[in-house]
Amino acid sequence: MKDALEFATNWRRVFMEMYTQLKWLNAYAVINELAMQKIVKKSMKEHFDLKDNVIDKNLTAFIKSKEFAKR
Repeated sequence: MKDALEFATNWRRVFMEMYTQLKWLNAYAVINELAMQKIVKKSMKEHFDLKDNVIDKNLTAFIKSKEFAKR
């Protein structure tokens, strides 16, 4: 009984699990942000002739404003 109670009340274990989950969530957000940037870059390359255009800047700003980019 004592082992089960110690396991249930072991705050270090709980915080380490939460920290690990937050690290995974942050990694997922980084991957999503990079994927969106690559998609936008490829789309701009295929559909627009101008290298430096307003749409590209607006899309980049839009991606950076999303929650997964705000870590």
